[in-house]
Amino acid sequence: MGVNTYCKEVMAANFGGSGITGPGFIGLGSGSGTFLVTQTGLVAEISSRGGVSKDLSTSQQAIYTVDFTSTVLSGLSVQEFASFAASTGGKSFNREPLSAPIVFDGSSEVQIELRFVTF
Repeated sequence: MGVNTYCKEVMAANFGGSGITGPGFIGLGSGSGTFLVTQTGLVAEISSRGGVSKDLSTSQQAIYTVDFTSTVLSGLSVQEFASFAASTGGKSFNREPLSAPIVFDGSSEVQIELRFVTF
């Protein structure tokens, strides 16, 4: 997973106890292309979901998880995803392009787990 400069700044503050919020939304997109460290959004967002759970129970690690239901995914062709602090107009923490599109027919659900670890 590629993380951008913005993500590194927020995660450092989060682990430092500043109270800055990490990702609260995961967006899905249909865009493709190589990840760039300066990129702060999806190429082509097609859906987003809030309700991201946060787990900071392990030292130097943050885990963010969200579920996309079959109803939300039905008819989508997903080729990228990213995490955001805001539902609209915010910067992404990362962008993950997929090697090939995943087409959803309404019979599948997806859980995305993002794990940020500092060394």
